[in-house]
Amino acid sequence: MTESAKERYVPGGQIEGTYNTHSSIYRMDEISEKLVHLASIPTKGAKSIETMLIANHTMILVSNSYDDLTVEVNSDLYRFNPYGQPYLTLLQQVPTVASYLFHYFKGPQGEDMVILAQHFDVKAGTYIADSVLYRLREGQLVQNPQSDKVKTSGVVAVKSFYAGSRRHV
Repeated sequence: MTESAKERYVPGGQIEGTYNTHSSIYRMDEISEKLVHLASIPTKGAKSIETMLIANHTMILVSNSYDDLTVEVNSDLYRFNPYGQPYLTLLQQVPTVASYLFHYFKGPQGEDMVILAQHFDVKAGTYIADSVLYRLREGQLVQNPQSDKVKTSGVVAVKSFYAGSRRHV
């Protein structure tokens, strides 16, 4: 990454502390009404965590954005098992650049789909980046490289909605 791109992405180009940390999953103990720690998820400047229930499995997508050195870091897809060890199984690491968030929705044929909002294009040094549409198949995010990328500018949010009978994003 060029210094100028780094300075635009990280104000002043100065970083204090570390972005490599852990996020946690807790459950509420119904008797004590206290949170009980179940699992830690290694994160790298995580901007968002998206959960979804697919075929009776809870899936977790972690949108990693920065690892103290670069915005080119993998984001992670996990399966969560609420009943015991291991609580988390890493299913896939997705190459991302300045990933901001994932958004899960059902496609036109009821297909499980995810949009990845990418905030910054480090190679071009610009906030105009490719956000990506994925299909979730057999525990993996799959994309069609010819048709599943959309140019976005500094995107920080994505939502899907219906207008009439059609899905829009």
